[in-house]
Amino acid sequence: MGGRASLFLVLGFSLIFMVAGNYFNNMATGTTDNMIKYYQSTKAHNIAASGVNLIVNKLFLDATIPDQTFNFNFDGGTATGVLTTTDTYQNIKRLLCTGTF
Repeated sequence: MGGRASLFLVLGFSLIFMVAGNYFNNMATGTTDNMIKYYQSTKAHNIAASGVNLIVNKLFLDATIPDQTFNFNFDGGTATGVLTTTDTYQNIKRLLCTGTF
């Protein structure tokens, strides 16, 4: 193998490893971003579920609670719950709770 061929061989392998290294670097960065998004959405879901539990507990203790909005701050986020009465005859209430983190 001559000098020119070995130079092309080294340059070719260097180019292949540079492209592969760039791909693996982007994949590692994307994995971290996906983990952060999953963590934030799971945390917001858990905050909303906790807000539902707190509001339902208040409703259990006093079933005559009027329609209102509840705000709870905990665990680095906010839970906002809206309690509305959908049927006054049967005392059916609707609860919508949103968690933000």
